[in-house]
Parts: sequence; C-alpha cells; structure tokens
Amino acid sequence: MGRLVLAAVMLGAVALMGRAPAVSSWPVNAAPGTRVAGARTPDAAFSRPDRAVILAFDNTSLDDLRGIPTLWRFLQAGAFSVNHHTVLPTRSAPGFAAIASGRYADRTGALDNSFIAGSERASGFTFWETELGNGRPFGLEPPPWAAFNAAGLDVGAVGISPLVLQTDADVRRVAAMTNAAAAPSAYRGVAIYRAGGTREFGSPNVPWLWDQIGGFPGWPLREVEFPLTATALMHEHGIPVTFTYLENLHGNRRPGDYDQVLARHEAAFAAFFARLATAGVTPENTVFAITTDEGDFLAPNGGRSVGARGWLEASRPVGRVRVTGGAAANVYLDDAGDESRVRAAFRTMPGVQAVAWRAGLRAAHMAVADDPSRTPDFTIFGEPDVQFRIGSGTTTGRTAAPLWNHGTLHPDIETVWLGLRGPGIRAGPLDAWTDHTDILTTVQYLLGIARPDLDGRVVTEALTAWVLPDGALDPAVARLGALSKRVNAPLGAFVRHALTVSTRAALAEDTAEGERLDRALAALVDERDRLATEAAMLLRALAGGETTVTATFDALVRALEDLMNQINALARR
Repeated sequence: MGRLVLAAVMLGAVALMGRAPAVSSWPVNAAPGTRVAGARTPDAAFSRPDRAVILAFDNTSLDDLRGIPTLWRFLQAGAFSVNHHTVLPTRSAPGFAAIASGRYADRTGALDNSFIAGSERASGFTFWETELGNGRPFGLEPPPWAAFNAAGLDVGAVGISPLVLQTDADVRRVAAMTNAAAAPSAYRGVAIYRAGGTREFGSPNVPWLWDQIGGFPGWPLREVEFPLTATALMHEHGIPVTFTYLENLHGNRRPGDYDQVLARHEAAFAAFFARLATAGVTPENTVFAITTDEGDFLAPNGGRSVGARGWLEASRPVGRVRVTGGAAANVYLDDAGDESRVRAAFRTMPGVQAVAWRAGLRAAHMAVADDPSRTPDFTIFGEPDVQFRIGSGTTTGRTAAPLWNHGTLHPDIETVWLGLRGPGIRAGPLDAWTDHTDILTTVQYLLGIARPDLDGRVVTEALTAWVLPDGALDPAVARLGALSKRVNAPLGAFVRHALTVSTRAALAEDTAEGERLDRALAALVDERDRLATEAAMLLRALAGGETTVTATFDALVRALEDLMNQINALARR
C-alpha cells in the first residue's frame, strides 16, 4: 500500500485517479508581493507578503509575554497558539536551529548545546558553516538563508544561533574583518546574506549599523534595544527577511529586576513596532512569526545535581566515557566501551526519567546519519528538577535556588507559545499541534517559496481560506497534518511511546529482552520514517494545488493510525 501511495503522489494530480489539479489561489514560487487574481478575498485580489520578521525569545513564558502589553496585543490580533512545541533535546541550540531551518536535529546536526563530533567536544552555539574538529561543518544541510536568497530575498540575522558568528574562532575561520580598529567580538552577532551571494558579518562591515548602534554587545543579550533596533534598521535598509534572538526575561536576575526588565521590553517593543510602521513594514505586507526556543520548569528551592560522569566511572565501564548535556545527558563510549555495564549503571543512577538508546535515538530525530560521530550511544533524560553534571567527583548534591530547568521532558519545558500575524493569517486561537519546524515552512509558503526538503508542515489551520487551494481546504487535510505530527515530531505521541520502549530496552536486566525490544522498536521507526515521508509529500501536493484523492488519502491515514496502535501496544507490554 505504501509504495502505491508514494507513487501516486509523485506522479501528480493526473495520475491521481485522473482528476485534474485544482487551481491554487495562493500559488507557490510566485514573486513576493504578487497580486493573486481570483483569490477568495472580498476584493477579489490579494497581495502575498513580501517581508518576514521572525523573532525567537530564549526561555520566555506566557506570564513573561503578558508583561509586555504592546507585544501581547500585537500577537492576539493574529493566530496565537499555546499548543506549540520544542524539539528534542529541549535545549536552545537545537531549538533555534529548528526555528531557523525547519529541520530536526538529526538533519541540522545541532544535537545539543554541546556534543561530541569526531574526537572533540563541539559547541552547539556555532555558526552554520564553521568547520568542527572532525572536518565537518556545524550545519549539515543547506543553510537557512539559501532558499530565501534563491528567491531573490536578502536575509538579516541578529543574535540568533546558528545564523551569526558566535565566537572569536568563528570570526577567525569565517569572516574577513575589514575594520581593523574593531575587536573580533564586534563581528559576532550580526550577519546579512545577500541574494547576489555577498555577505556582511558584524556591525563594522555594515556602516549604517555601525554608525547607529555600534558593535554587538555580546551574550547574554540583556539590552533588548540592540536586537530590535538592529532588526528595524535592516528593514529600513531594504532587507526583507530577518531572524532575531531575544534574551529571556525571568532567569538569573536579582530580586526587583524583573519589573524593570518588563518595562524595558515594553518600551523597546512599542518603539520597534512604531519604527517598522514608519518604514512601511506592517502586518498588511509582512508575516510576523514570534515564539520562544523552550520553556522552563521552576524548582523554587533548587534542584538535584547528579554527577552522571562520576556515576558511570564508579560503575567501571570498560573504555572511555564522555558526557555532554545538562538536564539531559548525552553519553558517548569509545570502541572499548561496555554497553551492558553502562546500562546497568543507569538502572541505579538517581534522577533518570527516560533513556534514548539505538532505535529510540532514531525515533526522536537525535541520530545524525550524515555525521554519526555526533550521535551519542545513550541520551538520559533527567527528572524535571535534575541537572546532570558532566565532570567527575561527587555524584549527588543540590543546585542553587531557584532553578529554572530545561533540556529534559516536562510539559512546562516542551509546550510553549507561537504567534503568527500577517497577510493570509487568520486571527484567533490556534489549537493545532505544532512545533518549531512548522514556523519556517509556513512563513515560506506565505512568501511563495516551495520547500520540499523541510521537516515541518504548512499550518493550514492558521491560514485564511483564500490563501489555500481547494485540496487543502478539506477538514480531512488538517486531520492528516495533525496525525503526521503525532507520528513524526520529536515530542509527538509516537516518540513518547518510543522513549518508553527504549527506556525499558536500555534498562532491561535481561540482555536478550532488551535487544528484542530495541529490534521491535527499530522496525516501527523504519515504518514511521516511510509513512512520514509519504504524508509530507501528500500534504505538500495538496498545499501546492492538487486535489484530494479519497482512496490514496484514506489509505495513508489508516496506515498511520495502525502504526500508532502498534507503538502504543508495544509501549504497554
């Protein structure tokens, strides 16, 4: 059945039972700003957006957001979701990479805030093209700006990983400094990618930035005025697409600072939106996408500190053990490593919530096929108040209070918010289950850029009817979209069940039983990957204007539902 579905989708609408494709009212691959004649609008004509403003906060909650009234009101006038999700692991580097690229960590290569690449530890906060110690670039697929540039659009980035130079090493390896008077740090944090192929890194290479706001102030980016002013300046100077990082509001601040931080953000956002409007950048011609990379679990009295590496060393596994991470720890063994002893150590290690092992890592999109040296042998997810320490020494203790914890599995960490506003976006609550990869997919769809290579889906539930072709308006399409996310997303139901199975397999005292569970899970992950590919192709075909074909569509839905039943049954055994 699956091969027939895939073949039918690839052959197009004529092969799909002989039915002609519907005429799309929002055609992809048309130039931004195109007037779409015959669109389903009151004026019978509609202009697609010609700009995009993508803002990504760091660890910013709904309560934080409500404390910035100007931003809150702006978002409530568009499609607003509190059912948006991060990726795995729930850390900043994978999150920002997914927001910027529309891909999961197994394809971006941004596996965590730090990971092993070859024989060296690598930082997740690295420029996309920076070469790691194993000779591979940090970003493993075409960079996030490439598709925009191919469509004739310049792209600007402020502070956001991995689109800007992050370190002095990035500066030395990538950027040619043309202003010798500036320190290397001045070339971090700001980048412009021109459609013609030229680039400018750092404010010193962009006179209208350097003259007005100076060099990048560095991370943590507490001065909210800098990223918002730099973003507005880019749009004023004709850069139509921007990605911007904004620092978190609530963490690591002295008592009494929080209200001042909120007031500073309120003033900065009021000035930002007013400045954009003066430059003609408004929700009438620009798509705005605003979210946060991850949430936080608050342990007000401090959390538990577990020395993961020390615990494993005490278990005397054969060979070398390397550990990276925080609330989730990635464990790497060398060729002499004894998996069975490591698995035995996990059974008694305090604070372990789940273990991703072998097929479990593949299910969660944490196995990097294009650079296997990045893929850990195990990832252990801590309980929500646990931080795994990666050094040797004392194995248990307490963290400082309060602890804003993230990186592991908990609703406060995984479930975040998303605001979309602009042409073609309907106002009101957005209830659909979405994750970070869907943001770029939807933004580029609205801009008329077709992307068959992304992991996200077009969030049709957030769009008005007149921007969707006939085939995408059927409510069953939204059902297939939701089902595809349940099956394929790192925090969807399939992966949650897969982590249950993977944990049982990794912690099984009976080695044969653990291997059997892993093989059974691997078979379902293989089927998941195949069906997810078919679902993505069909959803793209429908969004591109092809009509729904009941037999093909229903067969795929049944196969996905059957797969969910199988993984659920395996998890319950």
